[in-house]
Amino acid sequence: ETVRADNPRLTVRGVRRARQPWRVVLTRSGNLPRPAHLFSDRFASRTLIYRGKSLAAVLKNLGKRGITSVLMEGGGEVLGQALDARLIDKVQLYLGPILTGGPVIAFPGGGAENTANALHLRCISYRRIARSVCITGYPEDVGQGKSGKPFGRPPV
Repeated sequence: ETVRADNPRLTVRGVRRARQPWRVVLTRSGNLPRPAHLFSDRFASRTLIYRGKSLAAVLKNLGKRGITSVLMEGGGEVLGQALDARLIDKVQLYLGPILTGGPVIAFPGGGAENTANALHLRCISYRRIARSVCITGYPEDVGQGKSGKPFGRPPV
């Protein structure tokens, strides 16, 4: 859905001779707009498409390809799967000065039964970017959540 809604580039810009990342798309339908940046820019050969695969299966395949670090930008379903499976080791949350309201939750996934089992961040930093704020933090190892797996690893 993110490809259709936002048409992201998912490239490194403003850095000379930067190594461009692999861009990975998860889709149920495969119905993706071919004119999208991911398929039409000069880095299109670095775009991988997985149709109907679980996040766990995709990550396993990426590991076999030697891709061991992933920056995840996506919609609620994919991010929810990652949160529930405790696959997140660093959080960068961007907040803009826009309040939409409504019944939509801020963070997807199964959620925690109580605050003791919720995702808690440590080593928190804040950075202003134009009119937005970026909050960076690392999940604590406490809080087992529904999966029974602890969050995160210490930052490197």
